[in-house]
Amino acid sequence: MGEKKFLHNEKYTNTRLLKKIGVTFVIPICLAITGALIFMSAGWNLLFESYSLSTAIFAKPNKDVDDVNFYINNKEVSRPDIGSVFASIKIPSINLEKDVVHGDGDDELRKGIGHYAGSTLPGEGGNCILDGHRDTALKDLKNIKKGDSIFVDTEWGKYEYRVSDIKVTAPDDSTVMEPTDHEKLTLYTCYPFNYIGSAPKRFVVTGEFVSAK
Repeated sequence: MGEKKFLHNEKYTNTRLLKKIGVTFVIPICLAITGALIFMSAGWNLLFESYSLSTAIFAKPNKDVDDVNFYINNKEVSRPDIGSVFASIKIPSINLEKDVVHGDGDDELRKGIGHYAGSTLPGEGGNCILDGHRDTALKDLKNIKKGDSIFVDTEWGKYEYRVSDIKVTAPDDSTVMEPTDHEKLTLYTCYPFNYIGSAPKRFVVTGEFVSAK
């Protein structure tokens, strides 16, 4: 009887010891590994999507960006430097208000919404392309609707656009960057917005020109 009680106590003690080891070491290690994997996944997503946004589709510029200066209303304006904030964008209907940075590489997209440097600037009379990450700068773009107003405030003028088209397209759909002979705004990000991993599609919003001040 005493031997059985001893064996029972020993088994109970060993079980408690294993549980204690699990709580003290195994569970925290598992949590740390899980957290690291999530962090690495998020970082990889941002890196890959930066490449997708700034390189994959925009292989050729639709504007001669070698021209340092340009003209708006017969006024000469200096083209912004890559990485500089030159404008702000506001979409009241979705409570979006962000800085716009010239260029759309990884460094620029960390600062706000990027302007594809191979496209026209607001007011130049062409297809102005702005892009950003779906889970940071443009995370609220999923709520936009046709008819919504978009305001872009630059150093040389203020421009209003109205959303005329919203579509989901393939990553290699280059029609979104086609040059135009009229003022137009294109907003571009990855899709779906809540996708875990590298998003397989692209979300494109087109804004038709309304007015300039």
